[in-house]
Amino acid sequence: MKTRVAIYGGTNLTTETVRFVRHLTRDLLGFGDVVLLSGGFDCFEQHPERTSVDRAVLAEAEERLPPNQFAKRFETWVPAPALDRHSVKRFKKGITHELIGTAQARRFKLVNAADALITIVGEGNTRSVLELALAVEKPALPVAFTGGDSGRMWKRHRNEFVGSLRLTPELTRHLEDRSQSARQLSRLAWHVASVVHEAAQKRCLVLMPFGPGHDGFYSNVIRRTIVAADFVPHRIDKDDYAGNIPSLFLSSLERARAVVIDLTGWNPNVMYELGQVHARGISPFLLVRHPTIKRTLPDMPFYLRHEGSSLNRITSMVAGVSPVNSTTICVWSQRHMMATIAWVKGQRRPNQRMEPACPTVPCDLLAAARLIRDRGGNCNKRRAGKRRARSKR
Repeated sequence: MKTRVAIYGGTNLTTETVRFVRHLTRDLLGFGDVVLLSGGFDCFEQHPERTSVDRAVLAEAEERLPPNQFAKRFETWVPAPALDRHSVKRFKKGITHELIGTAQARRFKLVNAADALITIVGEGNTRSVLELALAVEKPALPVAFTGGDSGRMWKRHRNEFVGSLRLTPELTRHLEDRSQSARQLSRLAWHVASVVHEAAQKRCLVLMPFGPGHDGFYSNVIRRTIVAADFVPHRIDKDDYAGNIPSLFLSSLERARAVVIDLTGWNPNVMYELGQVHARGISPFLLVRHPTIKRTLPDMPFYLRHEGSSLNRITSMVAGVSPVNSTTICVWSQRHMMATIAWVKGQRRPNQRMEPACPTVPCDLLAAARLIRDRGGNCNKRRAGKRRARSKR
């Protein structure tokens, strides 16, 4: 899975800031899944001696990556030539995207394409990019000590940035410190890269019973569906190697961008976790596995039964998957959507098309993946609203 990180900002960096940007670029590229997004701003034609954020990022990326890797891990997002400013000199490197529309529309497209943003200095446009990121709840970090729009936006929305990225007091202090040594700045760049990469990971928390009869379904079905939705599946017993389970659950829930809950068997621990999810205003993707739909509805707890009021049945053969038994999956959501997928051994039916972009994942799972992806976009909305309310007090 690719993690797209945009580094955006000023057009006239100091030597110290250039060094920091290059360290930051190096550390981000140390994560093998990171793709860097650039606005392709080289310089103003009348000031070719000035170094922009985009030029500094490009120089480090070209130095660090072999040509075949650079072509895959560097993207340039530039305005269509007819819409660009005549005084600006741009570069087109790596994968190039030419954008049409107003300047604000182009900035929105860049923000929307990125999984996370980091801003350095900047004037005017950088503020707009950060405001857009806050509006769509995209992980964003203005590096405060560099000043400009980044410093001003940090000061104005400090609590939101600290809360959404879970910044430690020590890292927060260093982000604001203008008098750091070269060694301290290098270490700060690493911490910034690590925090932003963590935030950019589209974590999908999976809550379900553990053990025989469940682990195979997780590996063959749930995990594949989450990956098809371009999220990172996270199950506490598989991905957290030590610690107190209740604490691990709460911290994992705080970091999750989407939540999938398998209620099969109405496991009391899973039901408790579902209550915690609902209490935080998160709409999870719910599923139950039963041999027949007739058994599922009567067994359903009263508080969940009304959520399955709209029912559609979808039957499919899944190629390449060998579950233990023929199983029916009941999927429903708070939007009163319910689907039933019969999961059986054997080849898929000839009249069922597979989506070319993901040939190993059946069509109905791709539909589930889209719902997971949609829910991931709204997962933390109410939580972020509560943080904003607290920050205004």
